[in-house]
Amino acid sequence: MIEAQLQMEADDLIAKYKDEIIKEGDWWWGTDTHSFNIHSPENDGWYHVNVYKFDAEKGVDEYADWIDLPRVFIKGESK
Repeated sequence: MIEAQLQMEADDLIAKYKDEIIKEGDWWWGTDTHSFNIHSPENDGWYHVNVYKFDAEKGVDEYADWIDLPRVFIKGESK
């Protein structure tokens, strides 16, 4: 899967699970081929998006083989 496709998938996940991502602060989502980690280390609304290849035969993420997608600002609802 190319980086642009991974970015589109990450954008879709953020749109669908925004509130859960904000609540968790360090959120994971797995597919058959990749794991997405969307996290805000500084808890400032800026989220890093790391995508790891998933090795289905071993059943584990390949942490040595990942892609850093551009950071994204995720704004929660005003209260």
